[in-house]
Amino acid sequence: MKDVLNELCGLVIEPNQKQQLKELCLRYSIPLTYPELFDDEDEYCLWGISKDGVGLIGTVIMRHLCKSNKTIFHGLDELEQALHD
Repeated sequence: MKDVLNELCGLVIEPNQKQQLKELCLRYSIPLTYPELFDDEDEYCLWGISKDGVGLIGTVIMRHLCKSNKTIFHGLDELEQALHD
């Protein structure tokens, strides 16, 4: 896994992309911190992701990441590109 995930990053996904996120995490060996999030019917758009796992984050944490110039991925394509580089 690339160094990009050495610290917490934000991830914004579209509704109905939760299963694609799960598949991407499995492909790149990113732990599913709360696997039950991928099994329910709810749609979640704000995620936190690092080499330690993936899970939900709120707007306060996302805003903090933004203000701190931390990485925020806007979509799964952007995340996958960073993992490939």
